[in-house]
This record gives sequence, structure tokens and C-alpha cells, in this order.
Amino acid sequence: MVAGFGWLTRAYGLTVDNLLAAQMYTPSGEKVRADAQENPELLWGLRGGGGNFGIVTDFTFNARPLPETVLAGNLIYRAPHWPGALHALRDWAEDLPEAMTVIATVLVPPQEWELGTDTILAVGFVWADQDHQAGTACMERFTELAPPDVQDVAATPWPEWQSSLEDVFPKGVRAYWKNTGFDALNEDTISMLVRKAEELTWPGTAFDIHVMAGAMARTAQDATAFPDRSSEFWINVYGFWKDRAQDAHHVEFIRGFYRDMRTVTHGGEYLNFSSIDAPSAAGFDALAVYGPEKYARLAALKRRYDPRNELRLNHNINVSS
Repeated sequence: MVAGFGWLTRAYGLTVDNLLAAQMYTPSGEKVRADAQENPELLWGLRGGGGNFGIVTDFTFNARPLPETVLAGNLIYRAPHWPGALHALRDWAEDLPEAMTVIATVLVPPQEWELGTDTILAVGFVWADQDHQAGTACMERFTELAPPDVQDVAATPWPEWQSSLEDVFPKGVRAYWKNTGFDALNEDTISMLVRKAEELTWPGTAFDIHVMAGAMARTAQDATAFPDRSSEFWINVYGFWKDRAQDAHHVEFIRGFYRDMRTVTHGGEYLNFSSIDAPSAAGFDALAVYGPEKYARLAALKRRYDPRNELRLNHNINVSS
């Protein structure tokens, strides 16, 4: 596993933070169990090191309680209100309760949303607590700072909310992703985000701004192999399309966005949000992503469980050369 961002990250941490045990088969056919007592170093590596060591056939997770319905929704902003909404997001995030996870998305809305064809900023949220009144009060602290143009908020069964964006991520399409963590929604960053939002005028490409911290940040940096827990925000830029002729334009927009973000940030990288540019993963720098201490531990695991680098069509920890 690489990490596991989602709508419960602030409340309960990353998916890997909740992984208690795994059963794995190595490329040589060896069956290995990893938990806190048996092969704990492998469990550490599986919690963030990706598919570099074997094929996991069984996961044991720490189950988390959720109410029958979660308070969830989207606060929609048209272009004139994007700067105000991003400033409000910055201020709201400073003392946001851990029960509230927020992901703000810029996109051309799908036709089913009935919001027109102009690009929007949708501030989505989940309040993972049974006290919906407290969640509503928390949301209203944000809407007082930035009144939305459209609001869609309701008590929603978790499976329904979790699957609500399936139409945005179609199957069988071409795709490309880039991401980075960053520490502040300052004036330079907000200006750059608004400029990129204005350039994004076609469906299928979008970017998400994740509000981080919470339970994820309370987990010790060296507790898992996940590269970086220090960033206050995370941006994910991605696109989906069907026509090969659109490859150059869409990929360059995403790469250009990433280059611009790296001028105002110095955050980490989440590998599930990063495309592999070649089947061999050539050009991926595991040492730069994980840092020397974590890379050394991951490399030792790679030498132990996959010394011939048979599992290489991934963000590869290649120690076979």
C-alpha cells in the first residue's frame, strides 16, 4: 500500500495507519505474514512502500466507528468568488476539528450535476461524528467567511457519499496525475491556484486541495513508510480523457501546474497521486521521495523479498542493479 487519502483522513488517519496485519506472497512463492509481532519491519514497509515486496492477499484493518449517516456536502463557488473561498479555506483550516475532513476541487462539473459548463470550485466535506449539529456549526464558520453560490449538504449514508464521485473517475480512459504537499495558502499560492483554475476550461481535468493535519499528523513520522506527514495541505492535479490526440495538451497542463506548484511549495509526494511516465518507472527517484532513512529500510526489504526486482511496474525501489 502507498498511503490512502480520503474523506476520513483527518478523523482516522491514512489507510496505512489502520493496517494491522497482512499476508503476502513473494515473487519466489514464499508465504509471509506481517504484523506487530511477526515480521514487523515488513509491516512497516507495506504501510507506505507500495507493491515492491510481494502480492498481498489478506489485509487486517482497524475498524472505525461511523454514525448511520455522515454530515457531508459540497459548497459551490463560481469564478468571481474563488479568491474569497480560498482565503476562507486557509482561515478555517487553522482550528478545524479532526472530525471534519475537507477536499476542495476545481473542475468543469459533470453534466449530471446540473451546474452548467463553467469551471467551479467545490469545497467538499465530511463530518465523521454523530453530532450533526456541531458539524453544521463548524461548516457555518466557513460559509460565514465565504457564502457559497450553491450549497448541497445533507445527512448521507457513508457508502452513498463514498461512491458519489464515481462519474468523475470513469473506467477505461487515459489518465495522468501529479501532486505535492504544501504548508500555506498564502497570497502567492492562492493567486497561482486561481490562475490555473481560470486556465482549466475542459471537462475531465481537475485539481483537489486536501486539508491535512488531524489524525494523520499525530502519527509519528517514522511509524510507517509514508514519506511526509508535515504538510498542512496537499494538491492533486489529474486528468482523464479518451482521445490519444489530447495526450500532449492535457499532460503538459498537469506537468506545468506541478512545476508551478513546486515554486511555492517544498512538500512531499503521495505516490498514488503520481503517474508513472514509463512502464519501467524510469526516472522515479525513490531516494528523493522517501528520504535517506526510510529509503534505506525500504531497500533492505526489497533485497530480502524481491531481490531480482520482478515487481517493477510501479514506483519502483530498484536495488538489483
